Amino acid sequence: MPRRDATRAEIAAFLRELGRRFKGSGSLFLVGGSMLVYQGYRPRTVDIDYRIELTSGDDGEFIQALRAMPSRYVHNIKTAFAHRGIGSRACPRR
Repeated sequence: MPRRDATRAEIAAFLRELGRRFKGSGSLFLVGGSMLVYQGYRPRTVDIDYRIELTSGDDGEFIQALRAMPSRYVHNIKTAFAHRGIGSRACPRR
């Protein structure tokens, strides 16, 4: 499947779908280009970069939710590590 850039609407749809699938608790932070797109500073980005802070024990459930995402999202998702920068708290959870 060819890669395509993600717009703010596509990032928002990704966050909604992930939130629907993942019932654990924690916070998801958009970082890099995805943060800039979500906040309206750029029109699109190549990847949906994020950092996640989960409640202890929810790691497996998060991975399952991510793996169950529709294929239109999966090829554009990258985990960012804390040392790569500060992101936007896009998806606060319980």
